[in-house]
Amino acid sequence: MHRRDFIKQSSLASVATLLPVTGFTLENKPKFKMGLQLFTIRDAMKADPLGSLKKAKAMGYQDLEIYGFDPENIGYYGYKAKEFKQILDDLNLTTTSGHYDFSSYFDKPEEELKKYLDACIEGAHMLNKPYITWPWLAPEFRTIENYKVLSGKLNWMAEHVNSAGLGFAYHNHDFEFTDHNGQIGYDIILQETDSKLVKLQMDMYWVMHSSKKNTTGTYYGTAWALRDVAYKRYG
Repeated sequence: MHRRDFIKQSSLASVATLLPVTGFTLENKPKFKMGLQLFTIRDAMKADPLGSLKKAKAMGYQDLEIYGFDPENIGYYGYKAKEFKQILDDLNLTTTSGHYDFSSYFDKPEEELKKYLDACIEGAHMLNKPYITWPWLAPEFRTIENYKVLSGKLNWMAEHVNSAGLGFAYHNHDFEFTDHNGQIGYDIILQETDSKLVKLQMDMYWVMHSSKKNTTGTYYGTAWALRDVAYKRYG
């Protein structure tokens, strides 16, 4: 399937995930769970993680994308991973993906990044979470040459994560679409990462508001399976 065809289909499917669960009848059961990126309620999660999760559940959310991994204790939000998994199970919540602080290791030796990645894999397995996602690149690393370096890192990291039975993805913001004298960081990521290994968690807000190219046409015409499409609303 070409990227533009996938986006058209996933756009329709993703609309269902934005509607309240109570809006569906048994005869019209949604195909996808309604998901919440916990980073959007990060202040609440910092103050009261358990209470925030209960409120999210009461609002109809069913699946979560987490952040804030503690590699030293293999934990999340002050809980060990096994404890956090029990909290999710008790609330009948699942987590499909997690955003991890890989950017902090961008200029560190590869063995340090791999050690952190191994901890992420351990935590993901404990939560029964199928995807690990690179979510951010710090401003000081946002050069064309570093996008090439990033692509190389994404490839070997994805191969390592895949060998552990998990998927690996990259989440975009706006800065990947900045024009660097005719070169675009996201183009480099598309061209230099292995589509069989590195999936794209496409944040459509930033794509539509930051890319000057035709986002439903030739720009994403390259055949590449997308794992996820993130929609958000500002204002």
